[in-house]
Amino acid sequence: MTKTNFDNKAIYFLHFPKTAGTSLVSILESFFKEDEICPPYFLPKLVEISRQRFNRYRLVRGHFTHNLLDRFDTPPLTITLLRDPVKRTISHLKHMRESDRFWMRKHIPLATMSLDEMLQEELVIKLMQDHQLRRFAIDIDYDHLQHPICLDKEIIGRNHLNLAKERLEAFDFVGITEEFESSLKLLSAVLSKKIENVPVLNTAKERTDIRSKEAISQDSIKIIERITALDREFYEFARMLFHQRLREANLL
Repeated sequence: MTKTNFDNKAIYFLHFPKTAGTSLVSILESFFKEDEICPPYFLPKLVEISRQRFNRYRLVRGHFTHNLLDRFDTPPLTITLLRDPVKRTISHLKHMRESDRFWMRKHIPLATMSLDEMLQEELVIKLMQDHQLRRFAIDIDYDHLQHPICLDKEIIGRNHLNLAKERLEAFDFVGITEEFESSLKLLSAVLSKKIENVPVLNTAKERTDIRSKEAISQDSIKIIERITALDREFYEFARMLFHQRLREANLL
C-alpha cells in the first residue's frame, strides 16, 4: 500500500448511493476550504461547470461515474466505498420513496408504493440493476449528457465486470460499508491523516420512518439478487482487495 500526500493533489470520491458515503464526505470536506470543493453532487449540475473551472477544485465528490476521471487535467487521488448489493438496493429503494426531490417520482408514485410494488416497475429495475458496477464500467459523455444514467441501453455483461475490476484495482482507496471502522483506518493510512469523531449522516429519516421496518418478500429479494448478480461479484472482488490492502498496511 502506498501512502499519499494530497497537499498538491485533487481527490475524487466516486460515491454510490446508500453506502455510508455521506459520512465519508464529511471527513473529506473537513480537509479543504469551501471554495476548494466542487459544489455539484449530481450529474445534471456537474455538466454546467466548464472543464477549466472543474480543474480548479481540489475535492470532487458525488454520484458520478468512473470516467469522470477523464475531465481531470492531473490524475487525482481516487476513493470509493462499496456495499453489499442486496442491502444497498433495499436502502436505495427506501430513499427513493422518501425523497421528495428524487427525479423518478415525477413518473411513478413511489411515495405510496411498497418495496415489493416498486420492484415491479421497469424504471426502478433499470436503476437498481448492477448499480455499483454500472457506474464503474459504463462511460458516459459528460459533454452531451442525457439524464437519467440508468436508461443507458448498453447491456451489462462480463466484459464490464472485468473492466470494472481493473478500474477498481487502480483506485487509491477502496472501502467496504459493512466494515466502515476498518475502512476509516485504511483511509487514514492512505491519506496520512488522523480521522476521528466521524458523524453518522443521512440515516435519520430511514430510522424514523415507520415503514423502514417493513418486510420485503422473498420473491423481491430474489429479484434483487438476480438484477445485482454481477454487482455481487464486483462487491466480493472489492472485499478481497480491501482485505489485501488492510494486510499490507498491517491493519489486520
